[in-house]
Amino acid sequence: MPLHAAGRVVEAMQDFGFDPGEHLPAQAPWLVSNFVLSRFPAELPGATLAWDNIVLGSSSLGYVVSTHQDLRVGPPPRTVFTAYHALAEMSPGAAREWMTRASPAELLELASADLRTAYGWKLAACCERAEIALRGHGMAVPAPGYLSNRGLLALREADGCILFAHGDLSGYSVFEEAAWWGDRCARRICSA
Repeated sequence: MPLHAAGRVVEAMQDFGFDPGEHLPAQAPWLVSNFVLSRFPAELPGATLAWDNIVLGSSSLGYVVSTHQDLRVGPPPRTVFTAYHALAEMSPGAAREWMTRASPAELLELASADLRTAYGWKLAACCERAEIALRGHGMAVPAPGYLSNRGLLALREADGCILFAHGDLSGYSVFEEAAWWGDRCARRICSA
């Protein structure tokens, strides 16, 4: 589990050498939004829709097409575009505060910004619904000195009934890091 959750769930985290108040890195909030489309919006002439799409000059992380790798002769009739916004324009605390008071219209405005830039009115013509998930602690924010954080070093080397496996231990919250820590823990358990 993410370290911000482990700090609240695991009793006596300090016994592992990790004090959440001292060692927990800042956590970046995210908006993760799924736009269910009844059909694909028309692309610009000569443009090809990719799996991972970035809008030039945008502060968001772009959007992915859930059906891009669907193995068919042609595209499926319906699809889902998932947009990611890391709220990096604000401090993590300010972004979480904004998320608690933002209206549904404000959330939709921000969540759909890249798609509206890319497709304009054509997006609304094929969008059945939008589902917006607020992730108050979407990922650890890597900072200088993160990898030498004493608390994280202690959790990486913990041995006993509880082992820790999460991308937070690497300071880079991506699947590959989480999988590596999970594999490492599984190997330690199997060799015990």
